[in-house]
Amino acid sequence: GCYLAAIKNQTGIFHISGKDLLTPFQMGKIIAHYFNLDETLIEETNSNEFQQPALRPLKTGFIIEKAKSILSYEPHSFQDGLGLINQQMEQ
Repeated sequence: GCYLAAIKNQTGIFHISGKDLLTPFQMGKIIAHYFNLDETLIEETNSNEFQQPALRPLKTGFIIEKAKSILSYEPHSFQDGLGLINQQMEQ
């Protein structure tokens, strides 16, 4: 997304992220499934249980319609991103 903004000489604010809006629980389940890990070890909770100073949103991600329409940005799904990371780790 940043590369597309640069080569298209665009200015302004663009939200760049993957295309999925997921909870940390959903992300954990997808990761466990992808890497054949025991999904039953992942328990759903809420953000009140997180022990960190910064408040976190219920789901991660951005509304990326502007980047898609102006930059022709087409992000990967969360699962496709895992595949890319896995390929990089194997190199």
